[in-house]
Amino acid sequence: MDSEWKAILRFLGISFYALYYTGCFIIIKASLSTYNIVNITILVLPILIVLLMNYLREKRQKTTTFKYRKAVLLYSIAPIICFYLLTVNEYKAIFTAEKWLEQETERTFMIDNLLKEHPLEGKQKKDIVALLGKETAEAYFKEKDNLVYLLGAERGFISMDTEWLIIHFNDDNIADKVEVVSS
Repeated sequence: MDSEWKAILRFLGISFYALYYTGCFIIIKASLSTYNIVNITILVLPILIVLLMNYLREKRQKTTTFKYRKAVLLYSIAPIICFYLLTVNEYKAIFTAEKWLEQETERTFMIDNLLKEHPLEGKQKKDIVALLGKETAEAYFKEKDNLVYLLGAERGFISMDTEWLIIHFNDDNIADKVEVVSS
């Protein structure tokens, strides 16, 4: 294959690789993705293909050159950054009462974990206040029979609104409806 075509193919390959990981980066940031088998596969598969291609190239040329090893290191930077973002999102997604109270603007990250690990429906109002602290003062959705907590900026790529946790209580002060809404 002539050198011009090799250069064009190399440029297209590098461009696709950069666009691929840029897309991964944007999706991870926008969707607040955490570790799961799909995300790990999506991030690891391209670097494995690059490693395999470099291995086969070195084997075909029967030489190991520093040039190919340097390329593998450079190609590893994008997946490492994406894995770092997944790690940060994983940490932010885990609910603890301390993080809930200290990081009010980060509650959006941990609301799914809170509702999964600590189902609020059926709990007494005093138990919920003990877990989550005082409700947000001057809350938008405040009514007589509910607690309202500000979660933070709406999840998604473009967050224009805020998300709120609303817990409704029956006459016995037992949570009977829990909802996350945007305003």
